[in-house]
Amino acid sequence: IRIWAFPNPRQRAIFSWPKLILLGPWGCGKTLFLTSEAIEISNMGEKVMLLIFARGTYSTKKSMLALDMEEKLKDYPNITVKTVFFIDGEDNNLMDLTQDCKHIFVDEMFADIEALEPESQEELRELFSSKETVWVAMSNTYYGSRLDGSVDLEAWAKSKLPDDFQVVRMDTPLRMPATVARSIKDSYSGMSKVTNLKLNPRLMAECQVPSNLVEG
Repeated sequence: IRIWAFPNPRQRAIFSWPKLILLGPWGCGKTLFLTSEAIEISNMGEKVMLLIFARGTYSTKKSMLALDMEEKLKDYPNITVKTVFFIDGEDNNLMDLTQDCKHIFVDEMFADIEALEPESQEELRELFSSKETVWVAMSNTYYGSRLDGSVDLEAWAKSKLPDDFQVVRMDTPLRMPATVARSIKDSYSGMSKVTNLKLNPRLMAECQVPSNLVEG
């Protein structure tokens, strides 16, 4: 994935933007770009925090992603990896958690922010507005919300966060063979004709499968 995960010209034009939403299906490199930028900022002597969101009412155990990131980033003292076991309607202490850090990178962020209680929406907005750098990978839902097929995904994603955020659309799965990616895409494309899909299935239904991925 490190060989193939190069941003396209449109992505490169905005990857220097400090407030970004990374929008793409499973295996498209969102976490790779998040951690690469986090490392680059930490190497300049800045404190960085990688927040991995999870539904707190569902589990209090760290995900494999969180454990993997902790292991991979343990040699970077300026980077702190934290799992946020988010509970809707309660104070999740996000400002206190990140008070000493002005650069945050958020993975597994809930896409259905509008379904959260008003106080939880405001807590997230306050967090994202207060930081100098915020990159958010939208790849999770809190309430399993589904999307109508007519929704413009980029405009929809941008509407979730403050106005100074830009959207990077990453629509090529890079971590699976082309035959597998195409099979998943075709399956969800068929489902989208008869029902609304959650975010990741919708992104897979609209993904681009490059012809030069390994076929086997």
